Amino acid sequence: MAIKNWNKFRKAEMKLKNVLAKGREWNKKAREHIEELKILKSERREKFDELSSLREEKRKLLDVLNSLKRRRE
Repeated sequence: MAIKNWNKFRKAEMKLKNVLAKGREWNKKAREHIEELKILKSERREKFDELSSLREEKRKLLDVLNSLKRRRE
């Protein structure tokens, strides 16, 4: 009887170890995924800033062009 209970205990212990190992693996993958998302977010922010500066430059050039057109008239 004691051996049967011991075997059940060992089996449960092994299952627990496997579940914990999988949990650690999932956490590692989740951390890697979060890092990738942070990198993508920073790249997106850089591109957005670049686009914003280009739009601002375009607006300034259009203002200059419009002022030159007004002078001609």
